[in-house]
Amino acid sequence: MALAAAQTRKRLSDVVTPLWRLSYDEQLELKLKHQERIMSQLSGYLSVRDGYRNKSTFSVNRGVDGNPKTVGFYVGTGKKGNIVCVNGDHLLNMPEKHTRGGQMLSGLYPPLFSRALPAVPHWGSLERGHSEDQ
Repeated sequence: MALAAAQTRKRLSDVVTPLWRLSYDEQLELKLKHQERIMSQLSGYLSVRDGYRNKSTFSVNRGVDGNPKTVGFYVGTGKKGNIVCVNGDHLLNMPEKHTRGGQMLSGLYPPLFSRALPAVPHWGSLERGHSEDQ
């Protein structure tokens, strides 16, 4: 009867805690391999890895090349006075339609709004984190 009780306990342990016979490090290694296998299988279903951004807010300001009407995203800080606008066409999370929109703005912006923008950007508004009409 004692042998049957011991076998029953082992069977229960195998069902409830199947890794109980392995060391903790072996359990972690086995779990890691299992998770890697699952992620590998799922990656075939997860087709959207690039271009997943659902909103892009473009800014227009002085670019690295000095062009005061560069369309893109800000890099730098207003406090240091080193803010530049950098084109985001190379960003992997940008959907193609956003990239095309930015390119369209870059092409249309100078002729359409050349008189509406000041030649020198108003850095003070960037320091406060918002833009102002001047």
